[in-house]
Amino acid sequence: MRDKLETARLSWQDGAVLRSDTFEDIYYSDTDGLAESQHVFINGNNLIKQFAAINAHNDKQTFTVAELGFGTGLNILALWQAWQQRGHGFGHLHIFSVEGFPLSPQSFREAQYHISERWPELKLLSKALEEQYPRLIPGYHVLRLSKDTTLTLALGHVESCLATAHFKANAWFLDGFSPAQNPEMWSEQVMMQISRLSAPKATFATFTVAGVVRRGLEKSGFDLFKKPGFGRKREMLTGLLVRPQPIAQKKQPWLSYEAIARPTGKRVLIVGAGIAGAAASWHMQRAGFEVSIIDENGPASGASGNPAGIVLPRLDLGETPAAHFYRDAWLYTINLIGELDKDKKILTSQGGIIASCNDEMDQKHERLISNNSLPSDLLKVINNEELAESSGLTEFEPGGTRHLEVTNGGVIHPKAFVTVLLGDIQVQKARLATINREQPGNPIHAILQVEQDIFDLETDYIIFASAAHAGVSLDGPYIKQSLGQVDVLATAPPHKALTFGHYVAPYGNHCVIGATYEDVGAKTMMEPTKERQHQNFEAIQSVLKRKLTDAPLYQSRVSCRAVTADRHPIVGALPDWSFTQENYMGLRTGIQRDYANMAYQPGIFILSGLGSRGFTTASYCAALIASLIQDTPCPMTKEQMELVHPARFAIRNLRKPYKQNI
Repeated sequence: MRDKLETARLSWQDGAVLRSDTFEDIYYSDTDGLAESQHVFINGNNLIKQFAAINAHNDKQTFTVAELGFGTGLNILALWQAWQQRGHGFGHLHIFSVEGFPLSPQSFREAQYHISERWPELKLLSKALEEQYPRLIPGYHVLRLSKDTTLTLALGHVESCLATAHFKANAWFLDGFSPAQNPEMWSEQVMMQISRLSAPKATFATFTVAGVVRRGLEKSGFDLFKKPGFGRKREMLTGLLVRPQPIAQKKQPWLSYEAIARPTGKRVLIVGAGIAGAAASWHMQRAGFEVSIIDENGPASGASGNPAGIVLPRLDLGETPAAHFYRDAWLYTINLIGELDKDKKILTSQGGIIASCNDEMDQKHERLISNNSLPSDLLKVINNEELAESSGLTEFEPGGTRHLEVTNGGVIHPKAFVTVLLGDIQVQKARLATINREQPGNPIHAILQVEQDIFDLETDYIIFASAAHAGVSLDGPYIKQSLGQVDVLATAPPHKALTFGHYVAPYGNHCVIGATYEDVGAKTMMEPTKERQHQNFEAIQSVLKRKLTDAPLYQSRVSCRAVTADRHPIVGALPDWSFTQENYMGLRTGIQRDYANMAYQPGIFILSGLGSRGFTTASYCAALIASLIQDTPCPMTKEQMELVHPARFAIRNLRKPYKQNI
C-alpha cells in the first residue's frame, strides 16, 4: 500500500473554488459546496435519521462512514456537523477516508481558511481538522477529532488502501473526481472492495450517475436509486447493499478476522497494568466501555516502572510489513503523547540519536534517508561533530560517521505515561485464577484471588496484557520473559537519548544506561547485580571515552519484558485452538484446499510480547484491539495485523513442528 505520494496540483478558480489541475475538475460546487455535501452525502445516505436512531439501548453504539476522495475535508466537516447536531450524546462516529493526491499542508491551510470564510458555521470544526492534518506519509493516520468522533485518513492508491483495510461501513461517500477524469477511483475492483467493507444494509451516495459507476455498484451487490442532483446536476445516485459479494482472495485465512466473535456487552477486564494494560484501558474507555483492571503488583510494577523509557522508531530497510508497523507505531505514539501531555509530565527529553557503529550502519542510514523512511523534519543524517553538538557528549565515538537524528519522541517518564493513560481507573491488586463461561453467548466469569479471598467478576471481554497470562493463553511456548537491568549514574547526562544497541539517556540531572538481556529461568537473580551493571558499563564504555565506572551509582533496577521468537508483539483476538487443530491440520502435510477463516474465543484478546519497544508500540497495538472489538476502522493494514497475529506461531508449528518455539 506504500505508494509514493504525489501532492495535488491546484489552482483557485475565481479566487474562491479550488480546482485540481491533475484531474481538471473542481473539489466542490462553485454554487455552495457545503449545501452540495449535505444534499448528496448527508441526505443521500439518510444520515440525520440514522444518527437520531442511535440510543442507549442499541447493542451497537458505533457508526462508520467511509469516503473515497478526502480532498479539502469539506464532506467530513459536513458529516461532523451533522453528527454534532444529532440531538443526543450516544454513540461514536468513525470515519475512514481515502486520498491518493493529498493537499500539501500549506494548501490544506489555505483551503480551511476559504471554508471558514465561506461557511462560518464550520470555523471551529475546520480549525480542529487543520490542526490534526497529518504529515504526508503513505498509510493510515488516526485523527481523534473529538471525544466521540474519529477519522482514519488513508493516504495512498485507493484500491490498495481499501484492500488492506478492515472495517464494516454503514454508509459510503463516493466523491472522487469524475469517472472520465479519474477512472481508477471508480474501477470494478474498487467497487468490490466497497462491498467487502460494508455492513449489512449499508448505503452509499454519489454525485455521478455514469454508466461505469452504476454497473460496478450493481455487480457489487447494491440496489441503485436515482435522485435529484444538486445545482446544475440533474441526477445523483444512492443505493443499498442487498447482495454482498465475497472477494476470492482468501490468502492465509488462518490469520483472517472475518469470523471474529464479538459479545454485545460493554464490560472489559484488563489483566495487567503496565504500559500494555494502561494503553488498552485508555482506548477502551474512549470507546465507551466499562473498564476494570487487575495486576498482582499494582500499576507500572514491571518494566513500565523503569526510571526512563525510550520512544524512538525502529527503522528497517524496504517496504515490509515490519518496517511499516514499527514506523507507524512510533508515529501513532508520538501523536498520542502530544495529545495527552498537556502538563509536560510524560516527555522529559525530546528527540534522540540512533548512532551508527560501523560502515555497514552508515550505508543503512544513508539508504533510509534516500528512501524517505520519514519526512526530513522528523529524521536526518548527522556527522560526528553534529552528534557531539546535539547530544552534548563530546566523548561519544560509536565507530560510524552517519548517524540518524530523530526530532520527535525521545525520553519519557514511564509511570507518568501509565498514570495518564489509566486516568481515573483504579487498579485492583488481584490475581486471575481462571475464567469460565457457562455456555456460548453468556458473559465471562473471571475468578479473581485477592490475598486469601476469591471473587467472581462478570465481564464481556478480557484483554490479557501481562506476560504471565500471555504464555498460558497462547497454547504453546511462543513467549518468554527476558530480564533487563538499567543503571542510573550521578553524572552529567546527554541532552537527549542515544541508542546503539544499548542506550544512554538523560534522567533529570543523572544519566541512565541500559539495558541488559537475560532469559529468565528458575535460578535467575531477580534483583540488580554487579555483573549486569558491568555489562551496561562495558557496552557504554565501548563508545564513550569518558570513564563512567567512577561515577556514583544512583539507582539500579531490574524488570522483565515479554518477548516472542520473531521479536514482534502478539496482538489481537485469541484463536479457538481446538478449531485451529481441527481445521488446519492439512497444513502439516502441505494439503492445498480452501481453508476456513480462523475462529476465535468470544471476547478474549491479547496484547503482549512487546519486548524492549513497549512504550513505542503498546498504544498502537491497543488501538487495534479497540477497533477489532468495535468493528471499526483498524489503524493497521491487513499485513501489519498478520505480522502480530496471535495464531502465527501455532500455524508455523503446524507447517514445521516446534521450529518456532523459544
